[in-house]
Amino acid sequence: MNHEAKLIYLRNMLGQVRQQRMDLITTHVKPDSTAYNTLMTKIDGWERAVATMNRDLKSASHFAGMQFQHSGQSYPEKQRHDSRQNNVATLKGITLQISHELAHIVQQAGGAGHERKVALEGLKHAIKKIMDANESAGEEITLGPEASQLQTTVSQLTNEIGGTPQMPVIGPVNAFTLLLSLFALWKAMQKK
Repeated sequence: MNHEAKLIYLRNMLGQVRQQRMDLITTHVKPDSTAYNTLMTKIDGWERAVATMNRDLKSASHFAGMQFQHSGQSYPEKQRHDSRQNNVATLKGITLQISHELAHIVQQAGGAGHERKVALEGLKHAIKKIMDANESAGEEITLGPEASQLQTTVSQLTNEIGGTPQMPVIGPVNAFTLLLSLFALWKAMQKK
Protein backbone atom coordinates (compact mmCIF):
# COMPACT_ATOMS: atom_id res chain seq x y z
CA MET A 1 0.00 0.00 0.00
CA ASN A 2 1.32 3.44 -0.79
CA HIS A 3 1.11 6.39 1.58
CA GLU A 4 -2.19 7.74 0.25
CA ALA A 5 -3.88 4.33 0.47
CA LYS A 6 -2.65 3.88 4.06
CA LEU A 7 -3.83 7.37 4.91
CA ILE A 8 -7.32 6.72 3.51
CA TYR A 9 -7.47 3.31 5.23
CA LEU A 10 -6.51 4.76 8.63
CA ARG A 11 -8.85 7.76 8.32
CA ASN A 12 -11.73 5.41 7.49
CA MET A 13 -10.85 3.24 10.46
CA LEU A 14 -10.65 6.30 12.72
CA GLY A 15 -14.09 7.36 11.49
CA GLN A 16 -15.53 3.92 12.23
CA VAL A 17 -13.98 3.88 15.70
CA ARG A 18 -15.29 7.37 16.48
CA GLN A 19 -18.74 6.41 15.24
CA GLN A 20 -18.68 3.34 17.48
CA ARG A 21 -17.73 5.56 20.42
CA MET A 22 -20.64 7.89 19.68
CA ASP A 23 -22.98 4.92 19.43
CA LEU A 24 -21.89 3.78 22.89
CA ILE A 25 -22.91 7.15 24.34
CA THR A 26 -26.53 6.55 23.38
CA THR A 27 -26.68 2.80 24.02
CA HIS A 28 -25.42 0.81 26.97
CA VAL A 29 -23.80 -2.54 26.22
CA LYS A 30 -24.12 -5.10 28.99
CA PRO A 31 -21.12 -7.35 29.61
CA ASP A 32 -21.55 -10.98 28.57
CA SER A 33 -24.19 -10.06 26.00
CA THR A 34 -24.08 -10.70 22.27
CA ALA A 35 -23.70 -6.98 21.56
CA TYR A 36 -20.76 -6.80 23.98
CA ASN A 37 -19.07 -9.80 22.38
CA THR A 38 -19.61 -8.29 18.92
CA LEU A 39 -18.13 -4.99 20.11
CA MET A 40 -15.09 -6.73 21.60
CA THR A 41 -14.60 -8.65 18.35
CA LYS A 42 -14.63 -5.35 16.43
CA ILE A 43 -12.18 -3.84 18.89
CA ASP A 44 -9.85 -6.83 18.60
CA GLY A 45 -9.94 -6.50 14.80
CA TRP A 46 -9.13 -2.80 14.97
CA GLU A 47 -6.33 -3.42 17.49
CA ARG A 48 -4.79 -6.07 15.22
CA ALA A 49 -5.04 -3.75 12.22
CA VAL A 50 -3.37 -0.91 14.15
CA ALA A 51 -0.62 -3.24 15.40
CA THR A 52 0.01 -4.45 11.84
CA MET A 53 0.10 -0.90 10.53
CA ASN A 54 2.51 0.18 13.29
CA ARG A 55 4.80 -2.72 12.41
CA ASP A 56 4.70 -1.73 8.73
CA LEU A 57 5.38 1.91 9.57
CA LYS A 58 8.35 1.01 11.74
CA SER A 59 9.72 -1.10 8.92
CA ALA A 60 9.18 1.70 6.38
CA SER A 61 10.93 4.19 8.65
CA HIS A 62 13.95 1.93 9.09
CA PHE A 63 14.06 1.19 5.36
CA ALA A 64 14.01 4.91 4.51
CA GLY A 65 16.84 5.48 6.98
CA MET A 66 18.92 2.69 5.47
CA GLN A 67 18.35 4.01 1.96
CA PHE A 68 19.47 7.46 3.02
CA GLN A 69 22.57 6.16 4.82
CA HIS A 70 23.67 4.08 1.83
CA SER A 71 22.92 6.73 -0.77
CA GLY A 72 25.14 9.63 -1.62
CA GLN A 73 23.26 11.70 0.97
CA SER A 74 22.68 14.39 -1.58
CA TYR A 75 20.10 17.12 -1.18
CA PRO A 76 17.40 15.29 -3.20
CA GLU A 77 18.04 12.12 -1.17
CA LYS A 78 17.67 14.09 2.07
CA GLN A 79 14.40 15.59 0.83
CA ARG A 80 13.11 12.14 -0.11
CA HIS A 81 14.13 10.77 3.29
CA ASP A 82 12.49 13.66 5.16
CA SER A 83 9.31 13.29 3.11
CA ARG A 84 9.11 9.57 3.87
CA GLN A 85 9.72 10.15 7.58
CA ASN A 86 7.01 12.86 7.64
CA ASN A 87 4.59 10.45 5.96
CA VAL A 88 5.38 7.81 8.58
CA ALA A 89 4.93 10.35 11.38
CA THR A 90 1.54 11.38 10.00
CA LEU A 91 0.34 7.78 9.82
CA LYS A 92 1.69 7.00 13.31
CA GLY A 93 -0.23 9.98 14.64
CA ILE A 94 -3.47 8.57 13.23
CA THR A 95 -2.75 5.11 14.67
CA LEU A 96 -2.18 6.78 18.05
CA GLN A 97 -5.56 8.54 17.78
CA ILE A 98 -7.21 5.23 16.93
CA SER A 99 -5.56 3.56 19.94
CA HIS A 100 -6.81 6.33 22.26
CA GLU A 101 -10.33 6.04 20.85
CA LEU A 102 -10.26 2.27 21.32
CA ALA A 103 -9.16 2.71 24.94
CA HIS A 104 -12.11 5.07 25.52
CA ILE A 105 -14.51 2.60 23.92
CA VAL A 106 -13.27 -0.23 26.14
CA GLN A 107 -13.62 2.01 29.17
CA GLN A 108 -17.18 3.05 28.17
CA ALA A 109 -18.21 -0.54 27.53
CA GLY A 110 -17.03 -1.71 30.93
CA GLY A 111 -13.29 -2.06 30.73
CA ALA A 112 -12.94 -4.57 33.54
CA GLY A 113 -14.33 -7.32 31.34
CA HIS A 114 -11.83 -6.51 28.60
CA GLU A 115 -8.95 -6.47 31.10
CA ARG A 116 -9.96 -9.90 32.35
CA LYS A 117 -10.23 -11.15 28.79
CA VAL A 118 -6.74 -9.86 27.95
CA ALA A 119 -5.33 -11.37 31.16
CA LEU A 120 -6.98 -14.71 30.43
CA GLU A 121 -5.70 -14.68 26.85
CA GLY A 122 -2.18 -14.03 28.14
CA LEU A 123 -2.56 -16.81 30.67
CA LYS A 124 -3.82 -19.19 27.99
CA HIS A 125 -0.90 -18.27 25.72
CA ALA A 126 1.68 -18.77 28.51
CA ILE A 127 0.22 -22.13 29.53
CA LYS A 128 0.15 -23.25 25.89
CA LYS A 129 3.83 -22.30 25.52
CA ILE A 130 4.74 -24.26 28.65
CA MET A 131 2.70 -27.27 27.49
CA ASP A 132 4.42 -27.12 24.08
CA ALA A 133 7.82 -26.93 25.77
CA ASN A 134 6.96 -29.98 27.87
CA GLU A 135 5.72 -31.91 24.84
CA SER A 136 8.90 -31.13 22.94
CA ALA A 137 10.91 -32.34 25.94
CA GLY A 138 8.93 -35.60 25.91
CA GLU A 139 7.08 -34.82 29.13
CA GLU A 140 3.34 -35.07 29.65
CA ILE A 141 1.43 -32.83 32.01
CA THR A 142 -1.52 -34.34 33.79
CA LEU A 143 -4.13 -32.26 35.52
CA GLY A 144 -6.83 -33.17 37.99
CA PRO A 145 -6.90 -35.72 40.81
CA GLU A 146 -4.36 -37.91 39.04
CA ALA A 147 -1.78 -35.13 39.42
CA SER A 148 -1.63 -35.42 43.22
CA GLN A 149 -1.37 -39.21 43.01
CA LEU A 150 1.42 -38.92 40.44
CA GLN A 151 3.23 -36.35 42.60
CA THR A 152 3.02 -38.68 45.63
CA THR A 153 4.33 -41.62 43.58
CA VAL A 154 7.23 -39.56 42.21
CA SER A 155 8.22 -38.31 45.64
CA GLN A 156 8.09 -41.87 47.05
CA LEU A 157 10.28 -43.14 44.20
CA THR A 158 12.63 -40.20 44.64
CA ASN A 159 13.09 -41.03 48.32
CA GLU A 160 13.75 -44.69 47.47
CA ILE A 161 16.22 -43.87 44.70
CA GLY A 162 17.82 -41.01 46.56
CA GLY A 163 17.77 -38.51 43.71
CA THR A 164 15.74 -35.56 42.62
CA PRO A 165 13.49 -35.63 39.58
CA GLN A 166 14.53 -33.47 36.68
CA MET A 167 11.92 -30.96 35.56
CA PRO A 168 11.77 -29.88 31.93
CA VAL A 169 13.27 -26.46 31.35
CA ILE A 170 10.62 -23.76 31.19
CA GLY A 171 11.89 -20.63 29.55
CA PRO A 172 12.14 -17.62 31.85
CA VAL A 173 10.05 -15.59 29.40
CA ASN A 174 7.23 -18.16 29.46
CA ALA A 175 7.29 -18.30 33.25
CA PHE A 176 7.35 -14.51 33.47
CA THR A 177 4.43 -14.26 31.02
CA LEU A 178 2.50 -16.74 33.12
CA LEU A 179 3.15 -14.78 36.32
CA LEU A 180 2.36 -11.46 34.66
CA SER A 181 -0.91 -12.85 33.29
CA LEU A 182 -1.89 -14.17 36.70
CA PHE A 183 -1.09 -10.79 38.27
CA ALA A 184 -3.15 -8.94 35.63
CA LEU A 185 -6.03 -11.36 36.16
CA TRP A 186 -5.82 -10.86 39.92
CA LYS A 187 -5.84 -7.04 39.53
CA ALA A 188 -8.79 -7.20 37.14
CA MET A 189 -10.72 -9.41 39.58
CA GLN A 190 -10.02 -6.95 42.42
CA LYS A 191 -11.56 -4.09 40.43
CA LYS A 192 -14.81 -5.98 40.17
